Amino acid sequence: MNEAGRVHALLDAGAEPPGGPVLPPVAELLARARTGRRRRRVGLVSLVAIGCALIIAVPFVVIRNGGRPLEEPAVYPSVRSATAAELARGRWDVLPQSPVPGRIGAAAVWTGDEMVVWGGASGTYPGTLRADGVAYEPGTRTWRMLPPSPLGARSGTASVWTGHAMFVWGGYDSLYPLVVSTSALGGIFAPGHATNSGALYDPDRRTWQVLPRSPLLGGLVSARALWTGREVVVVGGRPPGRGNSVDVVAAAYNPTSHSWRMLPPLPPLGLRVSLLDAVGAGDRIYLWLGHLGAGVDMLEYDSRGNVWDSVSGGRDSKVSRGLGGPLWTGDELIVPAAVAYRPTVMGHYESNLYGERLVPGTGDWRAMAHGPLDDRSPLSIWTGGALLSLAQGGGAAVWDPAADTWTRLPDAPVNIDEAVLFGSTIWTGRQVLLWGPQGPPVAFGA
Repeated sequence: MNEAGRVHALLDAGAEPPGGPVLPPVAELLARARTGRRRRRVGLVSLVAIGCALIIAVPFVVIRNGGRPLEEPAVYPSVRSATAAELARGRWDVLPQSPVPGRIGAAAVWTGDEMVVWGGASGTYPGTLRADGVAYEPGTRTWRMLPPSPLGARSGTASVWTGHAMFVWGGYDSLYPLVVSTSALGGIFAPGHATNSGALYDPDRRTWQVLPRSPLLGGLVSARALWTGREVVVVGGRPPGRGNSVDVVAAAYNPTSHSWRMLPPLPPLGLRVSLLDAVGAGDRIYLWLGHLGAGVDMLEYDSRGNVWDSVSGGRDSKVSRGLGGPLWTGDELIVPAAVAYRPTVMGHYESNLYGERLVPGTGDWRAMAHGPLDDRSPLSIWTGGALLSLAQGGGAAVWDPAADTWTRLPDAPVNIDEAVLFGSTIWTGRQVLLWGPQGPPVAFGA
């Protein structure tokens, strides 16, 4: 799962930030943009570096319920794992073109049979928000249009797959025009209007169902949505007009009762939160809260006990250094390499970065071997048996968790920069699918 994050999207030439699957944190976007082909994004990325840009991360959440009761907890689609050895023999494949244009910040999910993508923004600045969607089936290499959604066009939604339906909530439903333009910084996007509405999409019935109004105050952009097995937990998000400040609030939606409830307040942190990321680990959720210049706090939510608790980390752990899109393997948490979440001198780049891993409950963070792409803050995908890293410039590498070793993979045959930064990324069990605002959709797998 990634998403986480792991997919985020940055509003650029198409309006709009895991994973995921997924959906990049501020620091990760900065590092990626510094090392890749920045083209039209140079102005915006520089703006983020000085704390003035608007970042929106866009994971796509999907839940499959359509109103029918769920007597047992729904689970994610069962997918085959791919090991590092299998991926080392993998190859790239350019996929057929979609019937709709690529987009930034779309919601995307794997249902077990197909990749579903909805919303986002396409075109050049200021871009066009989209209300359409498509599904791609790798087995037949075919695309099909989704039925019309009851939701208006939007990007920056929270989304997650529950095993029965696609859940989509919040996001920008309008974008305001450019308000500042300088030769040094390029364009600055004014925030748009965020919505508090959402819907479920049932891919079996090809039907949508509108969600009841959420108890979360106002609309939020780039909130995280995670499935606990019984509920969708929506946490955090950026209110329009608040720069890179994150609202640390949480609510849960129950697809059986078709109702929301507020979660207990998070422990007081005493610092402004400017970055939030999260990962689901069965009935628990792990939450990272970044404070610009003051490190990262980590919290754990127990959905059975309905309580939050702090997670401590060692002095050199990722909890106190940076955040690169956390992943859950089924046994341990992995935080891929990322630049430290603290102010750095403009033009100064960190090197020799490394990821870390933690078995929950032990407090024992272990460093991962430094990977060939780690200093480029790559997009990371957990395949069920290995960590697949993709970076701007087409680079790819795979990490073997048992041996703690990396293997460099063939570079992508086409430009995947925007797909890595802002596109939809899905692991199917056999291959990773990437579809961004520019270039054809591609896949890599064993």
